[in-house]
Amino acid sequence: MTTQEMMNIALALAGLNEMPLDTFLQVESDHVRRVLAGIDMGVAEIAIAHQLGYDCIARHHPNDARMAYVGKMEEQVHIAHMARFGVPLTIAQKVWAGREKLTFQNTHVQNYAAATQAARLLGIASMSIHTPADLIVQRAVQGRLDALSESKPEATVRDILDNLMEIREYHSTPQRPAVFVGDETSYAGKIMVSMAGGCAPTLEEYLACVGAGINTFVTMHIKREIQEALTADKRCNVVVAGHMASDSYGFNRILDAWEAKGIEVTRIGGIV
Repeated sequence: MTTQEMMNIALALAGLNEMPLDTFLQVESDHVRRVLAGIDMGVAEIAIAHQLGYDCIARHHPNDARMAYVGKMEEQVHIAHMARFGVPLTIAQKVWAGREKLTFQNTHVQNYAAATQAARLLGIASMSIHTPADLIVQRAVQGRLDALSESKPEATVRDILDNLMEIREYHSTPQRPAVFVGDETSYAGKIMVSMAGGCAPTLEEYLACVGAGINTFVTMHIKREIQEALTADKRCNVVVAGHMASDSYGFNRILDAWEAKGIEVTRIGGIV
């Protein structure tokens, strides 16, 4: 299978027609048989792949110079997601204004070339698949929690935790879903799952969504200062599902699809 065919499978599973800016083929190949896959895969993992006879590296977290320019994508995806949950476009746009410049500045010091250079030197195909995997887990979890809300209108945050724990990735790690803002006994109300878009919601995004009627957020991770601000605000709940488990859920679905096509996949690099 070619790396482009593998990428097409990932895009199709996520419902995308083209590669987002944080998803790309760094080193292409026309014949992939064995893949070493992980959430984070750097030079060391590429060296391991070469030593063990793998012909392709697949990572979830992107590692390439073009990551300096994903700010516009982050802005567009988050604005669209906020709008789907009732935030007026005018407000959503203001919340994310300037993201392109901020992302460029924040990534300016990063060394993004090393892993790609190592893969090229060793003749190993290399790809990064970020947004497709995040969209897969975001849609799956949102679907589950929408069904929960429909069947149990007075569902609590505890019900959300119990629902997530039915998923293998979430109950197979000590970093299990937890309540970071609010309380397990709180009513869940309207639930918004936010796991895609290149980054986690900002404080301004949370507050805008609360203003639009969102009561409970489910996300991969949250910064301490945002957690403290939302706790002080006292208007919402935040369930942190877990970073590695959430990333693994989406990425595993892609890896499973490759295996169904006959590719040998070995999971390392933090995959649950």
